[in-house]
Amino acid sequence: MACKTLAKKCTSSIREVAKVIGLIVASFSAVEYGKLHYRQLEQAKSRALSVNKGNFDAFMTITMEMRTELHWWIEHVDTQIRQISRKPISVEIFTDASALGWGAKMGDCQIGGRWSCEEASYHINTLEMLAIFHALRALKDNVCGRHVKIYSDNSTAVAYINNMGGVKSSSCNNVSGDIWEFCIENDIWLTCAHIAGSSNTDADRASRNFNDKHEWQLDSSIFGHICEHWGVPDIDLFASRLNRQLQKFCSWRPDPDSAIVDAFTVSWNNLGNVYIFPPFSLMGRCLQKIREEKARGIVLAPLWITQPWFPRLMELLVDNPVIIRKKKGLLVHPTLKVRHPLEDKLKIVVCKVSGEPLENEAFRKRLPTSLCHLGNQAPKSSTVHSLTDGFHTVVKNKLISFQHLWKK
Repeated sequence: MACKTLAKKCTSSIREVAKVIGLIVASFSAVEYGKLHYRQLEQAKSRALSVNKGNFDAFMTITMEMRTELHWWIEHVDTQIRQISRKPISVEIFTDASALGWGAKMGDCQIGGRWSCEEASYHINTLEMLAIFHALRALKDNVCGRHVKIYSDNSTAVAYINNMGGVKSSSCNNVSGDIWEFCIENDIWLTCAHIAGSSNTDADRASRNFNDKHEWQLDSSIFGHICEHWGVPDIDLFASRLNRQLQKFCSWRPDPDSAIVDAFTVSWNNLGNVYIFPPFSLMGRCLQKIREEKARGIVLAPLWITQPWFPRLMELLVDNPVIIRKKKGLLVHPTLKVRHPLEDKLKIVVCKVSGEPLENEAFRKRLPTSLCHLGNQAPKSSTVHSLTDGFHTVVKNKLISFQHLWKK
């Protein structure tokens, strides 16, 4: 009743707000997640007291954020419970944060990654909280429905997790709320404990050492042109949370935002229209998987016509390929902001492909027949005169013309 009365008002005395907060706090022993839904009230009360020099009889505005928390209590207080005992701890995760990135260790699994440019500007306490959040999301399949114990060498992070938030740091409180909302959605109970930094070496190492030298990102405007040309793909198969081009992506290792880990462990045929821009050393393996699983999508590859996989790429085409000419900043590392070392020499070819042979044949039927024969004799190879003028190739006696997406 007290929450309903206060929620209907535009202004109220600080004393009345404090009274409602007192009633809420008194119910924590019976309301499991009550601590997640009163910090805005507490912070607003503290600010109002500071402005009014401690006068509880002064009036304050009831903000939308305060009203949101009051409505949670109105709607949920009658159905909330508090478990007396918990299932035993079955997962232990060690986390750490540095100025460079985050790291975590669970058993023999060590994961981590760099901060985004925005995240790197946060206070170290907030980064330690984010390290916990990223670790839980990256290891989601291992922690769902479990009692998880987090070890952190940051006492502030430990306190904010165990108390489901706090009032001194808004950013830490917000991350704590995100962590607990994730746990509620995935039936996770979280316990956090402090560990000495000297004993947290594995997580610390993971937060500083990264194997991300292949995480090149195509210029976003170029990717936009590709989507205009062939439509927006359904999933980015080789990405991380920092260089992804699409909301849904597959990462090489456990990643906080990835939908799938390790693209080679799933069938691409079931993923819709895929976007494939792998490390160049994996190109042959990717093309083989496209053919075997009859996948469809868009492939980005270097224009290296002497590579053994290049003829196979041409055979998978269902539309004329597109050349992206050399361009400053064409491929950039998403966090280090350095350009690809081959930028001055590299041309990228973008191909719409299918592993379904009937679709490849249907495309080639629309193409003109190549009349060029070396020495006036019929070619013995299915692929000849590969890009002799820079803009054409021949596949099974059919002439394929290359279009241009980017011009200097």
